[in-house]
Amino acid sequence: MIPQIDLKRQHEALRSELMDAALRVIDSCRFILGPEGQALERELTAVCGARHGLGTGSGTDALLIALKAVGVKPGDEVITSAFSFVASGTTILMAGATPVFVDVDPGTFNVDPIGVERAITPRTRAIVPVHLYGQAAPMDTLCDLARARGLAVVADAAQANSNRLQTASTVRIPASLSALEVGSPTRARTWDLRINSPSLYQLSYRGFVREAAF
Repeated sequence: MIPQIDLKRQHEALRSELMDAALRVIDSCRFILGPEGQALERELTAVCGARHGLGTGSGTDALLIALKAVGVKPGDEVITSAFSFVASGTTILMAGATPVFVDVDPGTFNVDPIGVERAITPRTRAIVPVHLYGQAAPMDTLCDLARARGLAVVADAAQANSNRLQTASTVRIPASLSALEVGSPTRARTWDLRINSPSLYQLSYRGFVREAAF
């Protein structure tokens, strides 16, 4: 039987580095919010060209915190791709908003900007484009549209982390546009938010603390 997921070859190439990192965490007993997590935040933020990075425990947490940070609330609508992992839509519901699904471009499987524009209503608060199969969504077009309509952008970058087009879009998004990116830097599913606006970073951090409280 061919396994659905087989990471042995990928892990083997990094085995000594992965084992060293795991032992550092075990020896430090800092399993949450420790120096290894902080180092990952700094390194990934630098790779992606963002100003701030915030590690989270799951992609669901990252998307939910991002949506709340840009002001999504009950009664709002959030536009996202109809072709994505379930969390792209369920986190919108978790924030109390209504997901509005838009079809994709058949050539890239990324959300169609024309469809996004048609789906905007007075209740629309944000757009959640999904970078898929290593290809970035058309962020320039979507961000221009969001800026013109006064909408926020939360990009789900789980499947295209550090994509060059995605990174370029991260750099060019001004602080005046509420924009965050959610990504998974490793197959081990460590998640983070990449943020350019200092105020959004503070809102995201406070949201992270609330979501992580136990």
